[in-house]
Amino acid sequence: MAKYSTGGGGGGDDGDACELCGRETTDLERATVAGAKLLVCSDCRPHDDAGNAPSSRG
Repeated sequence: MAKYSTGGGGGGDDGDACELCGRETTDLERATVAGAKLLVCSDCRPHDDAGNAPSSRG
């Protein structure tokens, strides 16, 4: 089963689990991972696309 958010129901509504790895924590932040907007824990934050924008190579 996929571990990404579909924006719908299913699962708990308390919002205390990372939507990428499933770790239960209260320290969640919004991140964009592979185009999906997720609530992620500190361990998964490095996967945020915002910090991995492709640079111009030349």
